[in-house]
Amino acid sequence: MLKWYVINTKANNELLAIKKLKKENYNVYCPMYLSVVRHARKIRKILKPFFPGYLFIRLDIEKDSWISINYMIGVKKLLDDGKFPTALDHGIIDEIMSLQNNQGLIENVELDLFKINQEVIVNDGPFRGLKGTFKGLSAGQRVEVLLNMLGRKLTVKFNSLQISAI
Repeated sequence: MLKWYVINTKANNELLAIKKLKKENYNVYCPMYLSVVRHARKIRKILKPFFPGYLFIRLDIEKDSWISINYMIGVKKLLDDGKFPTALDHGIIDEIMSLQNNQGLIENVELDLFKINQEVIVNDGPFRGLKGTFKGLSAGQRVEVLLNMLGRKLTVKFNSLQISAI
């Protein structure tokens, strides 16, 4: 049965890994967004992975050869439970794909999803369960949240899927 799995890539090697995996006829998905980069008084737009360091691959682990994926150029490892790759919950990739525009890019987070100084909660990652305050968007279109940890205020950047309004 075909399911989506996660590949951890080497730093900044997502595109190289995609190229090698597609050459071997694997179905690979890497959500991308358009980032505005300012450098030396020039502004340019570049494509960046929405989840840096990660790709999604669709496999039937009972039929497809998946062990060789760990040895492909640009790949660190196929995330597993120690023996077999760990499948994503049904619908996660569909939800991510629904965020894409007609060019296949993840749309920028709209500020009207969250209001400045609105209380939010972190749904994923090491800060899961912590409440914070929405501060705005960073230059890379990441959501900036002010967290109160150990008596100190700390601004942390998340992707928009990692937080929700309270």
